[in-house]
Amino acid sequence: MFNLTGVRTILLLIALISVEAVSAKNKELAPLPLEGEWTGIIGETLQVLFKITEAPNGQLTATLDVPAQGILNLSVASIVLRQDSVIIKLTTPTVANFRG
Repeated sequence: MFNLTGVRTILLLIALISVEAVSAKNKELAPLPLEGEWTGIIGETLQVLFKITEAPNGQLTATLDVPAQGILNLSVASIVLRQDSVIIKLTTPTVANFRG
């Protein structure tokens, strides 16, 4: 004979597992915080350091250090988060863009 209570229990478990799977996937897609210090290498040897801060309203600001060239706390013109990339633009002492 067919057990209706058992079927309901199984369907409820499947629904709960599906909701948890969707919830977990959405958590994976949440953007990582950008605030902090980010280092990288330009060319083969030139180390750069971006210090990114986020205001309470979400506005991002950054400074750039290039220790080998004696550059410290150079203000960044803009920092924008687009999909899976961060775009950092400099306007002084020269125009430059970093994307990563």
